[in-house]
Amino acid sequence: MTMPSAVDAGQSRLPTRLVAGLFILKHMHVSDEVLCARWLENPYYQFFCGELSFCHKLPFDRSSLTHWPPGNSSRRGDSNPAE
Repeated sequence: MTMPSAVDAGQSRLPTRLVAGLFILKHMHVSDEVLCARWLENPYYQFFCGELSFCHKLPFDRSSLTHWPPGNSSRRGDSNPAE
C-alpha cells in the first residue's frame, strides 16, 4: 500500500529550486510571514528561487511553509557544533 502524494490530494508540487531557495532564505531566522512579504517585494529573492520574471503573487500557499521541517542542527543530534 502506498501513501497518497500531494499531487493525489489535489495540490501541485512546487519546483525544487523554489523549495530549496525558500529553505535557504528561511535560514535567516525570519518568520514565515516576513519571508513571504520579503519574497514578494524582492526580485532578487524571486530570481534566486527560480522565477524568470517578477511575480506579484506567491506561487504557493503561505500555510504550506509550516509543513516543512525547521532544519535546525539540534534535530541532527548536534547540540553544540563548536565542541
